[in-house]
Amino acid sequence: PQVDASIRHAPLVESAAVSLEPVKLGANPKTDVVLLSLNTFNFDPHVENPNRVEDPRSDVSDDIGEERHLALADAILRCDSLPSAIVWQEMQKDDGTELTSTMTADKTYNAVLDPVRERTGKDYQFRYLMEHWTRSGGQPGGNIHLGFAWDPEILTPISDPIALGMD
Repeated sequence: PQVDASIRHAPLVESAAVSLEPVKLGANPKTDVVLLSLNTFNFDPHVENPNRVEDPRSDVSDDIGEERHLALADAILRCDSLPSAIVWQEMQKDDGTELTSTMTADKTYNAVLDPVRERTGKDYQFRYLMEHWTRSGGQPGGNIHLGFAWDPEILTPISDPIALGMD
């Protein structure tokens, strides 16, 4: 199947703690499209330099050292059927909350997808919405990205990556 994926950005006005449990839908991977929505809670693969963030006490993290990428990959792998597509929320730019002009998030996405690729052999592809640099967006300097990943054996995006802000 082909999927027209549009991404819209809307600021959150409320937040709440949630507990997620896997749901067994009995999906048939040969005929059904399985979508997973995943909030990464400001994940990035970079340990920030305290001199390049707004607040060194709260804006420096080691998500890789804390194995958050593996926990996110495990959330994908725990699905009853591997997702045909994953809709991402709150993936940070490659250098996390550092106040730099970096806008790319390829390292961030690959940090989560590589363990999934290694364990499944699935070559998930991804695209993300790359907005202009701003101090807003989740965590100051983090420039959180919205995006999606897909299994190219199952889905073919019909939207041009340029339409999603990709070069």
